[in-house]
Amino acid sequence: MSLIIDTTGGRQWAAHIEQSCKYWWLVLWEPGRQRFTAYYRGPWKPGGVYRTGTTPEELWTRIVATQAEGRRHAAASASTAVPPLLPDELPVPPWKAAG
Repeated sequence: MSLIIDTTGGRQWAAHIEQSCKYWWLVLWEPGRQRFTAYYRGPWKPGGVYRTGTTPEELWTRIVATQAEGRRHAAASASTAVPPLLPDELPVPPWKAAG
């Protein structure tokens, strides 16, 4: 059984994920494919880095893993731009916490 996310809900989740990772990722909701796509905004690999997920939690797990790898890369290369450490769990969005 697949989860269908409407356009408004998908965009809200995308905005929440983007804010939760301190805008180091550009997060988009693709309603036709029913998936989220996130593009890493920091300097790292030639050609860039992106991750996809069909649920907010799936994408968050992939972002956290990539962010941790990015932190190791930044530390090893003495980069000045070190991505923030993210929690393992996606923070609860304000519209879910209120209702």
